[in-house]
Parts: sequence; C-alpha cells; structure tokens
Amino acid sequence: MKQRIVIEAVKPWKPFDFAEIFRYRDMLYFKIINAYKADHRQTILSYFWAVIDPFTKIIFFYLIFGKIAHVATGHIPYLAFNASGIVLWNFIGICLNTSISSLTNESMLLQKIYFPRLFIPLVPCISQVPNFLLNLVITLGLLAFLGFTPTWRLLGIFPIFLFSIVIAYSVGLLLSSYALQYRDIRRLWGGIMQFMVYTVPVAYPLSAVPPLWRNVYLLNPMAAAVEGFRCSLLGQPVPWMWLGIDAVVVFIIFYFSAGIFRMREPLIIDAA
Repeated sequence: MKQRIVIEAVKPWKPFDFAEIFRYRDMLYFKIINAYKADHRQTILSYFWAVIDPFTKIIFFYLIFGKIAHVATGHIPYLAFNASGIVLWNFIGICLNTSISSLTNESMLLQKIYFPRLFIPLVPCISQVPNFLLNLVITLGLLAFLGFTPTWRLLGIFPIFLFSIVIAYSVGLLLSSYALQYRDIRRLWGGIMQFMVYTVPVAYPLSAVPPLWRNVYLLNPMAAAVEGFRCSLLGQPVPWMWLGIDAVVVFIIFYFSAGIFRMREPLIIDAA
C-alpha cells in the first residue's frame, strides 16, 4: 500500500504534529547522537571538557564570592552552596546558547532534506544530558565529601531537570528562527547570558534578595529551578509552590514559542 502524504497549511494554534514527530523519531535519535559526538570531536581533552567547564566556574565563584566578597550562605559552606547551583545553571546556559544558534548551525542540512524543524532546537538540549549527569555525579561526590548526606528530597532533581530542559527549549524555539535571519541576536544573546547569571541564585543565596522583591524574583523560572535544584541536593525544603507557578508560565511560553516557530517555518529555508 502506498504511503499517502497530506500537505496542510501551518496552524499556529496546533504547533505539534505528533504523528509526524513519531514518524521521524529515528531522525531525532541520530541527530542527538551525532550532536553529542560532534561536541567532543577534534579536541585534545575531549570528554574532559564536560567537567572542566563547570568546575572552573565553581572555583572562580568560590574564590571571588566565597573568599574575597565573603557572601554569607548561613550554615552551608560556600563551596557546597555554589557547586549545587552551578551544575544546573551551567546546563541551562549551554542549552540556551546552542538551542538559539541551532538553526544557523544546521542551515546547510535544512536546504537538503525535510524533517520536523521543531527537532533542531531540541537536539542541543538533549545531547547535553550525558554531560549534565556526569557533572551531577561528581557534584554529589563533592557534597558527600563536605558532609552532606542525600535525603529523599534528592528525588526532586528529576522533575526540576526536565523543567529546565523545557525552559531552554522554549527560548530556543522562540529565538532560533529569528537568530537565523538576524545574526545580531546571537551577539546580543551572548551579552544577555553574561548578565543572567546574576539573576539566578548561583553566586548569592535567595535570602540576599529583599523580601519585598523575592516573590517577583522567583517568577523567573530559571531562578526557581536553580533554587529548587540546590534545595533537593542539600536536603532542604524545595519551593514547589513557585516551581508550580513557573511551570504554568513556562508552559504558556512553550506553546507560544512553538506557534511562532511554526508560523516562521516557511521562512527558515529562505533565511538559511
């Protein structure tokens, strides 16, 4: 029986064609594998870069904010405080940067074959998962060395981790098609990322935020994710209420971003 292919107009309110996504699932799988291998190809240190990058940042923050600025983190040593937050923030930052530039990097492939374009901003996020898991294991070892014993709250890292992937994918969907057409966005985003590290509780604790502004601060999904992730690792109460509120916000952004991406999808080939 011949396969029947129906070409329909783009419907922004229906951004996901699940039948098509399932049909091209092998393409997604191989793109993720290739993206992971490409990250470590033709490098001297290869897979060690997955560890060097976040732990260089941990040492930098520890020296600047822990030893020089003496940022108070209560009864938690600053090294444990910083390491437990930066492992997730580093993952989010890499996913955001690579997802936004994904269409630009795959412009040649876009002109040759068809597959669901929604895959492209997702691939960099998924391909970073092995690196994140490696850093997580090392961070857990460091926390154990510093005297922190895992509790049942450690299970909270899994939904928070998935939440972080959705955050990065949502932003990638929204900005990747514009970054392909307007290369200024990639340059602008680099500056934004340098600023954004100070909008999440990585270098300083949530208690340093004035109580009047703390609720507004936690409306930032990345801030709530980093704080919740740290609390899960250190066995402290997780701000599930704010994570739930931010999950609703991120779902709306995700749906909106996917709709915008689908509307701009016909322009992607021309821009590539």
